[in-house]
Amino acid sequence: MKLTPYRESIGLNIREAAAQIGVTHESMRRYENGERTPSVEMIALIREWSRGAVTADDFVNLEMLETLRRKRRFLTASHPGEAA
Repeated sequence: MKLTPYRESIGLNIREAAAQIGVTHESMRRYENGERTPSVEMIALIREWSRGAVTADDFVNLEMLETLRRKRRFLTASHPGEAA
């Protein structure tokens, strides 16, 4: 579950949720809007706070990862013998 729907499902506003997690409301807003990706440590705190409802996968842009994989395959194919 994404961060915003989870927060809304438990009836908290951004400031309340941010205070519970231990971040500023601006950081929380940026996490929710995808403007900032939380650190690994922060993702672990969010996962614990949400009782596992929000996980690292919820912060990963799968389309971006697939684009990076394609670029890597292209570069490897374009330059055989070189380490990717």
